[in-house]
Amino acid sequence: MAQRSNESRLRNACCHDSRFVSHSVSSVHRQIDGFVSAYVYDTGGDELWGVAVFRDEESYRANANDPEQDKWYRRLREHLEADPEWHDGAIRAWPGDGRTPR
Repeated sequence: MAQRSNESRLRNACCHDSRFVSHSVSSVHRQIDGFVSAYVYDTGGDELWGVAVFRDEESYRANANDPEQDKWYRRLREHLEADPEWHDGAIRAWPGDGRTPR
């Protein structure tokens, strides 16, 4: 069973501090069943990439349909220039990454 991830490209609204958006993406203060980790890639400008990793597709979908997740997203959205660009998928090992036999 593959882990599931959601990557999002976030563009900061011009008047908002990217540290707030970065903190919001990386610090959800509630227990989310199946949540593994989250990362924020700061490009140094007004753009951030966020990654949320879940145990499997079922836990990923349950979080996506959780009303608390919607509330969190709506608070975050107030600080963005536009809706995030979403990219969802299964996590696979990259061939030759040192963990895959040759």
